[in-house]
Amino acid sequence: MNRAFLKKLLADAGVTPRKSLSQNFLFDDAALERIADAIPGEAGFYLEIGGGVGTLTEKAVARGLCPLSVLDIDPAMIRILRERFSGKADIIESDAVRYEIAPLFEGSRGVVFGNLPYQASSPILFSVLSQSRYISRAIFLLQKEVAEKCAAEPASRLFSPLGALIRHLGDADILFDIPPESFFPPPTVVSSVLQIPIRPHDKRPAEIMKMADAFRILFSHRRKTLANVFKMHHLPLELLTELSIGANARIEEVAWPVLEALAVRIAR
Repeated sequence: MNRAFLKKLLADAGVTPRKSLSQNFLFDDAALERIADAIPGEAGFYLEIGGGVGTLTEKAVARGLCPLSVLDIDPAMIRILRERFSGKADIIESDAVRYEIAPLFEGSRGVVFGNLPYQASSPILFSVLSQSRYISRAIFLLQKEVAEKCAAEPASRLFSPLGALIRHLGDADILFDIPPESFFPPPTVVSSVLQIPIRPHDKRPAEIMKMADAFRILFSHRRKTLANVFKMHHLPLELLTELSIGANARIEEVAWPVLEALAVRIAR
């Protein structure tokens, strides 16, 4: 794929990238190959989120990744994808935040990947993580700032509810960065490819979202003591005592195993 061919695809379809959907299409062939190389073979299924015009889809198809499903919320992109990949992938018009992964699962966990729209990346990540019992790995192209929060270490300035939920379920690391000029139209920020290996588990979506809510509470007022945070959210201070957490401690001062155990208690 190159910029000229990408622009021709859009022109032939009579569409232009929509800023409201954060449509920044990656056309850098070397970067696309590196992302595709990071996707493991022989998974139970493959789900691409944000197929766009299919620049990454064509790499997945070329590698024989199947069964392959490709989501996009834009009807114009769906038309392009169906014209290019009919019979090679299941093209689905859907909002990724509301898409249910369970029907794709047939006993073997799958891989979810894609170039996530910047404005919806966090909701999509939380949705995918809530269904991670069906997933062995996620590989996403994200705004670098978001990727850094996902991969941040506990007790660091960047550690966040999203990063905590990822650590609760698996791990995360940034594979490489991609500059704005590799996209059309170019975004105003650097992008990063984030890899999230998921540990096998049987947690249901509702259980995981309760943990997400617990992490949001714990990180809601980072500069305040946990005792004050608990009072603001009407939580019993006994939870802190049970885990030997000082009332004047702040969230960055709590070791990860203790923080995770505290979130479990709040979620319950």
